[in-house]
Amino acid sequence: MSEASDILNRLLSSEVKGDLLVLFRKNPGIIDTIDGVARRIGRTGDSIENDVKDRWCRTTDRKDR
Repeated sequence: MSEASDILNRLLSSEVKGDLLVLFRKNPGIIDTIDGVARRIGRTGDSIENDVKDRWCRTTDRKDR
């Protein structure tokens, strides 16, 4: 599988991640708390926290930066 496919699969591995991707694409300058972001996509902070942390950890842990 190509790197692009891996990235896409990772970004869309859950419905929450898909919702977050759309939100940040439409609002690239958004600055908010987890609870604020969750409200914008019709969810609770607790329900998106793991997906937010998962994406952050995978991005910052990359060794090829």
